Amino acid sequence: MEKTEINPEINKNINELDKTELDKTEIDKTQKYSKDTANLINLNPLKLDYFLDSYKIEKELEIKGAEADYYLISNKNNNQYFLKLYRKSFKPKFEILKRVQELYQEFPQYFINIISYGYDKNTQRYYEIQEYMKHGNLLEFYKNKDITIEELKTIVKHINEALNVLHKKNIIHRDIKPQNILVRKDNPIELVLTDFGISSLNEEDVSKIITTHFKGTIAYSAPETFSNYFGKEIDYWH
Repeated sequence: MEKTEINPEINKNINELDKTELDKTEIDKTQKYSKDTANLINLNPLKLDYFLDSYKIEKELEIKGAEADYYLISNKNNNQYFLKLYRKSFKPKFEILKRVQELYQEFPQYFINIISYGYDKNTQRYYEIQEYMKHGNLLEFYKNKDITIEELKTIVKHINEALNVLHKKNIIHRDIKPQNILVRKDNPIELVLTDFGISSLNEEDVSKIITTHFKGTIAYSAPETFSNYFGKEIDYWH
């Protein structure tokens, strides 16, 4: 079967971009930066043994992000889950998370299963508990192996179908990239969309909405992202 290799230099450049400020969600510049926000990237993850008195912290995951710390947790039945513990400067959009839960019930083949979300008084942080994907994200999955043409076709078709469902529900993801596509199964490959932290509702179902602040990851952003307008098209390259 024919295989295609991604240029190593391109991979290197993308990885370098991901390590910079470009991968962070930009905070509204009209707001004053709090001390927590200013030191956001230097914050150390919380050292926890238990969460919500119901979950045991198995380990801190080696995922680096500007908005949250990440943990592998388990319940009393030893079922494993993924904990996204937002930093104090961040609050997820509950309406978006609720809609993603509803989408999972209807289209589980396309979306992450968000078990629960809320505010934890102990850590004074917002959180999400999700299904755990042991295969990681798409970037990690293909880090040390080639991707075949047939696999690439399958991936593009599946993600396009997922975005079509998302847009019909008037949700714009705004940060589609390999790191936000998780591998639920590896043979055959099964993918789901995750990380709706900067997603937006398009309730009016208009084609474009004006915005004055860039959000997303520059390395993967469509040109429309930089035009001060966004709509469903920014989830694609045109």
